Amino acid sequence: MDLLRVHSTIHSDDRPFICEICAKGFKLKKSLSEHFRAFHSDDKHHKCTACEYSTASKPKFDKHMLKHSDKRPFQCTKCEYTCKAKRYLDQHMEIHSSEKPHVCETCGKAFLRKISLINHTHTHMEDKPFACTMCDAKFSSKATLPIHVKRVHTGERPYACTLCDYKAFTKAILKNHMPTHTGEKPFICDICG
Repeated sequence: MDLLRVHSTIHSDDRPFICEICAKGFKLKKSLSEHFRAFHSDDKHHKCTACEYSTASKPKFDKHMLKHSDKRPFQCTKCEYTCKAKRYLDQHMEIHSSEKPHVCETCGKAFLRKISLINHTHTHMEDKPFACTMCDAKFSSKATLPIHVKRVHTGERPYACTLCDYKAFTKAILKNHMPTHTGEKPFICDICG
């Protein structure tokens, strides 16, 4: 019964265990102890020189140090993508899957990630509350408005081709431009080939 009581605390917003030094609250006494050892104990062998973090745990220290580093030790086996954390690599690997389990009920378009489907469903909304202040364009997604402003009104094109003067708004558009220099035609027309 005692274990059940302890477990039930994770479903509560109560944080009864308070750090005496920084006043941060914790749900479990064990979590408070770990916090104290990591941030307030003098018994630390690993101290970050870039910030105040310190810990007795070498794996935790190594993971923390990646925050201050340009190192990207996690490499995709299917493309050149690299990242700092395994969770980002796991998320990235989904793009190499042909499975698209999240399907729009309105138009049938399928998506790899649920968040992409959620963002897409906004395009079917009649209410478009996000209005451009420079023109009459309106958007159902808050994220789309700043993209529109940059693309249409500022003319900002930060991605430059290394082989010519072409500049693109996004990396993806620049990538689509690159085959113009090689003669490669990655897209084949169904009508004329």
